[in-house]
Amino acid sequence: MKRFFLIFLLLNVALAFAQEDERTPEGYRIIRIEREYTKDYKDSVANAEEMKKEPVRFRYSWGVMLSVGYKAILGSADYDYSYYANNAGDSTTFFQGAPIQLGVSAWIPLNEYNFALRTGLLFESAYLFCKKDLFFDDPENPGNLRKERGRILQGRIAFPLVIAMKSRTSPIMFELGTQISIPIVDKYESVDLIDKGLRASVDVAILLGAHVFINHYVALDLLWEIQPKRVYDDDFLVGVSDIIAAGIKLGVVFTPF
Repeated sequence: MKRFFLIFLLLNVALAFAQEDERTPEGYRIIRIEREYTKDYKDSVANAEEMKKEPVRFRYSWGVMLSVGYKAILGSADYDYSYYANNAGDSTTFFQGAPIQLGVSAWIPLNEYNFALRTGLLFESAYLFCKKDLFFDDPENPGNLRKERGRILQGRIAFPLVIAMKSRTSPIMFELGTQISIPIVDKYESVDLIDKGLRASVDVAILLGAHVFINHYVALDLLWEIQPKRVYDDDFLVGVSDIIAAGIKLGVVFTPF
């Protein structure tokens, strides 16, 4: 029995050395990898597991959307009004507040699992408060500057259009698109900025964010909005130019059907 065990051990050692010394005709050593350790095998297993998961399909649908967030009005400060900024040309926040959006959102699938368009009709209302004292040109006495703090009341109708992208089984998608908005109310205290010609007649913003399906009826939406075009004329705030808007909104979409 001992002799048989010794022979078996010697054969295994010889086989190990033979495999270890296996070389190509050019003399390069051959290293063999078991199939289950190869990348192709691991990828095929991962793909098989992915195919077993329940897919998340896009479907034609519409829902009621409610969102809240943060919005800021920024501009480039003139050095002559040094309390606006430390250096000439600094981008400074002058107004900030919490916008509220309410409206409808609709899905238009481009294929079954990966791409879809989302559009909607939303009404947004926001109170934006001064972050610091501001210079205004007195409309009753042009050239007479006054320093004060006030607030802006905004109301606008928004038409977002974004493309959503996701994997076959993921409930999470990324969104990229644009939004066109028409202001219907924009007042600084008692001054109507639309009537005074100080307000852009149309807002065009860039949207970037994410959308998550919680279940068949509820989804969450997170969007960053950047409006690079000047929101207000440079004459709105003395010593401030290139006034833009930026914000972030978190919304809930209820799909009843």
